[in-house]
Parts: sequence; structure tokens; C-alpha cells
Amino acid sequence: MKNMIIKTAVIGLIAFSASAFAEKLIITGEPVILEKQGDLYVVPETYKVADNYQFAVIDGTKRACFLEKKADFASLNVVTINVKVGGQQATWNCYPLDTTYFEVK
Repeated sequence: MKNMIIKTAVIGLIAFSASAFAEKLIITGEPVILEKQGDLYVVPETYKVADNYQFAVIDGTKRACFLEKKADFASLNVVTINVKVGGQQATWNCYPLDTTYFEVK
């Protein structure tokens, strides 16, 4: 009985601490500084869009931005902004670089 309780407790601890074992998203390069123009943010003309995330400075704060909201980052304060990139408008969902989820290199 004691052995069963210990096994159950260990399994429970592992299940509830799964986020401790999750991989962090590695952020590389220099962030793009977005310029606010009314309700729209504009990237510099030389900016090249990355495939999986955008590394940006928004109102002085470095953030990782995605086209879709990320369930993995639900506990973080998401900022949703409208961005003009190469003449087209997109909506970015931007998260602060919390060290639990991100590593900047």
C-alpha cells in the first residue's frame, strides 16, 4: 500500500511539472523595432519576415510574435497588434520573453 501511494505521488508530480521539462523556444538575431503609425505598426523596408516567429520591440519591450495565439503561452500577457509588412497588413500575437518559455541567444 505504501509503495502504491509513493508511485502515485511521483506520477502526479511528474504530470503537474511537465512544463519544467518542456523545451524553450530559442530566439535568435536582433529584434525589429516597430514604428507605430496610428493603430498600425510598421516594419522597416529592409525587414525580412521569419518563418515561425517574429522577434520585435514593441513600445520598448522585446517580444516574440506569432500569427496565431499559442496555447503554450496562455499564462503570458499577449499583446495583439496590427502590423504592416511589405504593403500588407497582418495581425501579430506578441508575448513577453519570459525565461520559462523563451531563451534569447
